[in-house]
Amino acid sequence: MWTRLVRHGSKEIGQRWGTTLDRKILSTSVCDRTCGPANKTRAVECKSDEETLDASECDAEKKPNEFESCNLGPCEGVEWIVSDWSSCDDSCSSPIQSREAHCANEDGVVFPDDACDATKMPELTQPCSKSTMCEAMWHTTEWSECSVKCGVGVQSRVVFCGTWENESVIKIDDDKCDIEKSTTISATAARSLVQASGSLDLGTDAPCLVGVVIEQGKFCASMKMTL
Repeated sequence: MWTRLVRHGSKEIGQRWGTTLDRKILSTSVCDRTCGPANKTRAVECKSDEETLDASECDAEKKPNEFESCNLGPCEGVEWIVSDWSSCDDSCSSPIQSREAHCANEDGVVFPDDACDATKMPELTQPCSKSTMCEAMWHTTEWSECSVKCGVGVQSRVVFCGTWENESVIKIDDDKCDIEKSTTISATAARSLVQASGSLDLGTDAPCLVGVVIEQGKFCASMKMTL
């Protein structure tokens, strides 16, 4: 009960917002609909003791709410609606696709999930359909350290044919992968070695000062300078 004191003549009178609930009489209406979004109302009056006053006599900012929303179920049949599946474009690294589900009626009005049958909720994840490229492709380990500290050395790594299975890479026979793509790596490395030998002083009389990595580290070399 909201109350404030005002002076009326020579005495102060308690003046308040009152509802029929204050008088222990339940006057809150039933919901204005039997289903779907709805409201119910109650009478709110400006009171002075048992006298009803004009609403302007009470503090408008403290006026109780006259309306209350009703939490009713859907008016029509509801069912689970789902979004599109997420993309599988990068299914080799993320072999699971997902989607969202909401409980809604045919007008697209969304209701709480418990308004729908939980046993009929659609699957929200599924494996991506593997393409030929994803089933067998070349994989590599990290490059090793350079084989020498001065001059020209070699870095190596393991190249193997593998496929994704349960979010892990499983090694399979090399003939399952495209051999031409494997030989291309070797050819690039050979050209790098020629470039290195033609452009660096590989003498052994001077100390090594500068380290150089050729073609993403397949071959490593260091420059020697005479002091």
